Parts: sequence; C-alpha cells; structure tokens
Amino acid sequence: MIFIKLICVSFFVLFTYSNLCAYTYSIENKFKINLDFKEEIRYEYWDTFDTGATGKDEYYSFSSSKMRFGIGVNTAKIDTYFQLHWSQLFNVPDKAQFGAGALYYKFNHSQNAGAFAISQLWINIKPTENIKLKLGRFFYSSGGEAGNPKDPFIKWIKKTRVSGRLINPCEWPRAGRSFDGGVLSYENNSINLTFSYFMPTPGGFYLHRNDSTANDYSSYDIKLATAVLSLKDTNTYIPNLDAQIFYYYYNDNRKINTTTSAPYTAEILGLGDSEIHTLGGHLIYVYPTNSGKFDFFLWGAYQWGSWGRSFSGNDEVLDHEAYALAIEGGYMFKKLSFKPWFRIGYFYGSGDDNPYDKTHNTFFMLIPTVRLISLTPSYTLMNTNYWMTQIILQPHKKILIRSDYHIVKLSEREDFWYLSSGMMRPDNLSYLYKSSYNKKDLLKMWDLSIFIKDIYKYKSLKVDFDFYFSHIWGDDVIRKNYPKDNNLNLIYGEFRISF
Repeated sequence: MIFIKLICVSFFVLFTYSNLCAYTYSIENKFKINLDFKEEIRYEYWDTFDTGATGKDEYYSFSSSKMRFGIGVNTAKIDTYFQLHWSQLFNVPDKAQFGAGALYYKFNHSQNAGAFAISQLWINIKPTENIKLKLGRFFYSSGGEAGNPKDPFIKWIKKTRVSGRLINPCEWPRAGRSFDGGVLSYENNSINLTFSYFMPTPGGFYLHRNDSTANDYSSYDIKLATAVLSLKDTNTYIPNLDAQIFYYYYNDNRKINTTTSAPYTAEILGLGDSEIHTLGGHLIYVYPTNSGKFDFFLWGAYQWGSWGRSFSGNDEVLDHEAYALAIEGGYMFKKLSFKPWFRIGYFYGSGDDNPYDKTHNTFFMLIPTVRLISLTPSYTLMNTNYWMTQIILQPHKKILIRSDYHIVKLSEREDFWYLSSGMMRPDNLSYLYKSSYNKKDLLKMWDLSIFIKDIYKYKSLKVDFDFYFSHIWGDDVIRKNYPKDNNLNLIYGEFRISF
C-alpha cells in the first residue's frame, strides 16, 4: 500500500507542476534558468543467505523513495546548480542477515529512516571556451571525466562497465554520495584533461549525507586527488576509440578501531591512515561491419603506497602494492531481430597470499559503487576474479533487456571475501570482510534486467520502469559463511519519474 501511495502522490505533484517547471526560461538571452525533478520509487524483495542463527530474517521486503529537485542558472561565463535530495525508507527489516536491508538498518538504526540533504551545490566558471573550473559539491565518476562519447556502443560500455569503478556517487542506494572540492578541466574536440581535489560526503546506504561528522570522525578526513587525460570518441586520431590514462590519490586519516560494529557479522577492514596511489587507464574500441559491430574493452590499474593497519590488530604501517585488469569484447548483430549483442569478459583483482606479513597486496577500490560490477551487491573487485557472459536485446526502441552470468572466485584463498562500496558513515570504514575458510570458489550469479523508457509521457514529464531479478548459487566460501542456505534471490521494481 505504501508503494502505491508513493506512486499516486508523485504523479499528482508532477501533473500539478509539470506545466510550470518543465521548461528552460531564457531572460533577454543573458541567462537561462533550468528546473528539473527526479523521483525513484523502488520495491525490493530479498531471499538471502542464511547462517541458521535464530531470530534472523532470511526473507524480507521493503520500499524506498529517492526524490531530487534541482535549479540551475546558466550564463556565458558562469553556470550554477543547486539540487536538494530527499531519501525515505519504509519497513526496512531490523534482523536481516544480508543485502540492502541489513545495510540500511545498521547504518541508520531505523526501519523508517528519512532525511533531506544537499545533493549538489556548485559554481562552474568558464574563463574560456575550453577551460572550466567547478567549485562546491558535485558528482564525480572515475572514467567518465570526458563526458559522453558520440558512438552509442562506446557510451553504453563507458557508462555500465567503466565509469565509477574506483570513484562514484554510489547512486543505486537511496542516499548516494557527493564530493566537496574542485575540478579544473581543459577540453577540445579531441582530448579532455582533468585535475581535481575533493572529499566525499557520507552517503550510500547512510541517509544523513549532510552530517560530515559522527562520533568524532569526519568524512573530510578522506582526501582524493585526480589527474586524468582522456582521448575522446572523435575522428581526429582513431575513429570509434575512447581511451584514458588516469592517476588517483587516496588518503584516509581516520584510524577507526577494527572492532567497531559492522552491518554484517564480521569485523571492519582496518585501513585507517592509508595512502594509496593508483595509476591506470582504459581503452574502448568499436569496429563496425556490414552486419553489426565488434566491441573491445580493456581496463587496468596498478597501486602502491601505504596501508595503515595490519590484521594483527596494531597500527603497523604496511607497504601496499596491488593491481587489477579487465578485458571484455562482443558483437552486436544489428540486422537480426532484437539486435542481439553478445559479450564476454574476464576480470582479475589481486589478493594477499599472506595478510599477516609486511606487505598488503589486495587491490583497493577507493570509493566506488560495487553495483557497477555486481548488479546484486555480493562481491567487489578486491581479491576477486571472474568470468562473465552478457546478452543485450532491444525488442523495441523503448525497451532494453540485459542478462548476465558471472562465475566468481577469490584470487587468493589466504585473503578474504570483501563487501560494500567505500565510506558511508564517517565513523565506519564500511569495507567489510568475511573469512574465505581457505576456499576460492565464491559464487555463480545469473540476472535479468528489463529497462522500459517512456511508459508514460506528457510534455516533458516522463515515467520509466526498471525490473530486476537475480539468483546466486553460493559456492564453497559462501557455503561456509552461510551453512543453512547458500542461495540468494533478489527481485525489485522501480518507477523513475522525471521532468
């Protein structure tokens, strides 16, 4: 009933105000005022792994809402934007063992938490046509610094397989996150050069994004800096190519105690007072043929620096050295019905074969969104390798169907099974680990996504709908952690309303 009421209220608001707000107003061609509205209403059903512990929920469902309202003013030399964000949870379980419900309750300590936040508040100064300086609170997604490519294939790969692997607003959870700082960029028809320095806000599954401090810890104790050179998808150099070289700097000075409680029944990964350097790049290439298109994607990163806490429980600083590599490719048959696009890929993220020595070798994801890799959040790029197959169909111009199958293993059996998507609460490191029990086989996952655009459209008001289903067969690692039930099912439906 709550889910239906949310939809009805949202439609009423949008019908009432769409004629007023859905346009861009221009005043004497000197500046423009833009208004936008987005509402996401989601219902989730989880049938999760089960340890067999009494009083815990293996099955649960809940609803949630994420509403955003933005206003921007654009001139020839300066753009500004303000976006207000409201997150609301309904009937989140208080005894869930795994999944989003467990995270929402443990981070917010409430079954019906809700909070307003300033999602974005920035000014973009444009001294020349090619140079921009953005200051304030904004979104930043690693890999996406150069914006959207021209080719729709490259655009899709970049959005779903590249952007956000290491730094991301983490938008799938109801709160998301933002970054406070500045971004300086130079861009022409061929390249984009971006430098930035910023700090993350709280967020993700923790709704109170405006509260940068908690229990004497601050999210601003995490500092990030980036230097990125992107070769854009143009015909200047190589047609149908998008490439990038990046450097990311990450420093976390919080020194959080490893015994702090966690959303899962495992200790928090101790990494406080760490300094990580990451150097890498990506390459996306599309080759058209008479009957379709080949695509090729390569991504890699090497890390070095210091890891601020050992698993022995002391404050010993470890040397950090790790790497990750992804390679994917596919072919789309554009002349066949539904335009089937078949893809296959492999990823390897290094693990640590001796967590108790003086060197830390587990690849670290910085502050990303794990759902870019695992649509049912159940593993990360840390101490993980997997094979994946993927098929994408387009039975109608407004309908996209995607299905993935992943076979996931741990890279090193002496390391751990890692979960989560980076800092969410200032007083919680948020990366979690579970024992491997000296096993490598983690899980197999099949999922199905259906995206329907414009199921309703009136002027600039539009309604989209997403449906998602997944099944996970837990292998040895999950079976040892969850001996009663090592399978998981997730179903959710989401209406997205915007103008």
